[in-house]
Amino acid sequence: MKSKYSFIPLLALALGLSACDNNSNEEYNVLAIAPVAETPHVIYADQTVDSCVIISTNDWTASVTSDWMTLKPEYASAKVEAGGVLYKHIAVNYDINKTNAVRYGVLRVNNNKHTVGRQDMQTYWLNITSPTPVFTNKETYAGVRFVSNVSSQAQSNRIAFTTYSPTATISTEANWVSLPDSTYAAGSHAINAALLANTTGANRTAQLILKTSNGIADTIQIVQSR
Repeated sequence: MKSKYSFIPLLALALGLSACDNNSNEEYNVLAIAPVAETPHVIYADQTVDSCVIISTNDWTASVTSDWMTLKPEYASAKVEAGGVLYKHIAVNYDINKTNAVRYGVLRVNNNKHTVGRQDMQTYWLNITSPTPVFTNKETYAGVRFVSNVSSQAQSNRIAFTTYSPTATISTEANWVSLPDSTYAAGSHAINAALLANTTGANRTAQLILKTSNGIADTIQIVQSR
């Protein structure tokens, strides 16, 4: 998953190499979690599953460090044939985040030669990319807001988001904003909200509520100048 934010990385990849002096043969011991990212892996508030690939030349076991993360038994370990390399897709499950704060956990993999980890950061907001999120505190990601400032003219305003629950709805009570649809399936969507010209002589704000079927909601504000 791609992220537009800057976070402090923990661990993403380890490639171990150990040489065995036995008739000049070398034994390569590899353990990696892919894809590799320079930042923590971002999971959004309504997201309940994400996948990755574990690459190893030895038997391995996997675990998670937080109670809001789980691994099914079939993804917690794997056997690797001697002399081979195994690429195994696994899924990590997550609880939805209703804590109003970001939270961190680690997927950790060990193959008795190396240990690698991937730090996951779960947001408390939905994956809304337009308008982009702003924070009252950038260090802690507190006070997330989604605000689009527009002129007084009649126009279309782009709203882009990705949701992970089966369905999501978007609605507004502002009579000067028209939305093309109200219900969306899981996935990425870009819609154009039609705005009437502002002839009131005052700035006005519309509240658009994006809510997923698993209970996560965010407000998108459209602020139209006079």
